[in-house]
Amino acid sequence: MNAGPAAPTSHDTCRILSLDGGGAKGFYTLGVLREIEAMCGCPLFHKFDLIFGTSTGAIIAALLALGSSVDEIHALYLKHVPAVMRSHTSAGKSRALKRLVEIVFGSRKFSDLKTGVGIVATRWDFEKPMIFKASVEQAHGRKSTFVPGFGCSIADAVRASCSAYPFFQKVTINTGAGNPVTLIDGGYFRELFDASCPNCWTMLAIVSYPSYLDTKEAAARGNAEAMAALPELETGFADWKRRRACWEKEKLNTVEQLPDLQGDSLRFVLDVEPCERTRFALKVGDVTVWTEAGWYGCKERLPEFEALLQAKYGNRFAGLAVTPACTVIVYDL
Repeated sequence: MNAGPAAPTSHDTCRILSLDGGGAKGFYTLGVLREIEAMCGCPLFHKFDLIFGTSTGAIIAALLALGSSVDEIHALYLKHVPAVMRSHTSAGKSRALKRLVEIVFGSRKFSDLKTGVGIVATRWDFEKPMIFKASVEQAHGRKSTFVPGFGCSIADAVRASCSAYPFFQKVTINTGAGNPVTLIDGGYFRELFDASCPNCWTMLAIVSYPSYLDTKEAAARGNAEAMAALPELETGFADWKRRRACWEKEKLNTVEQLPDLQGDSLRFVLDVEPCERTRFALKVGDVTVWTEAGWYGCKERLPEFEALLQAKYGNRFAGLAVTPACTVIVYDL
């Protein structure tokens, strides 16, 4: 394996780059890495002995270790990641993710990497990490039988690391020894998604996973971490049900709730109220015609809004657009 020309200046030095997950948050990671790459003046695999990544960080880690520049990775993200995040079902997200890794990584193996790598996934059966490594120097014991990446392709390892169940389906891959392994995202029980406004970078929410129901299922199987987390999640779930009941009472439900408006062509925008980060504001021009609470992943509200606006304003209704800040909430990016 080629370790790259920028070997450590001392045998006591090991440079490690660790990249976390978070779906579309990978764009923010790339923004930071662009600055680091500019400071280094060369591709980052030259400067790091180990590049570890989980979920979206696994995509970036693998591409950096293959020699890609940050700008090249950013271009790939712009082209492929929105298609993954826009899918409305776990099956759709998983299909789009599979296409992404096949296009980006093809059949390349861990032996093709130019520096040390760790692609972190989680074994579903045991709820323990499974780390795909590139070099025997990374092995902890069993060095004589070490196989880079367990004999799997980079595409399979990255797809497993990105499969944030239940948002994506679980992935079963075969190791080089022919053993099937069922895997999910490497941040299971440990990772947070954040959702930030793409206009002003204000953080809108921090969302942990797995969900309440997944944690409840894991606790029933005897998982100690899930059992410890469950009481707090049960309190939160009860609060969510209370807030959902309040929303059901106040939501836009009939055309009589909408005001009469002037104009031959009415183009509406769904935005987020500035001081109420999960409260929607339905606007036409500078006029706010309706506000209500929103929640992450409430994409089913869009066709409901459109149907009510069409019914109220007829052929004067010219469409409903969603602002970038609101898109983060509606599609739970």
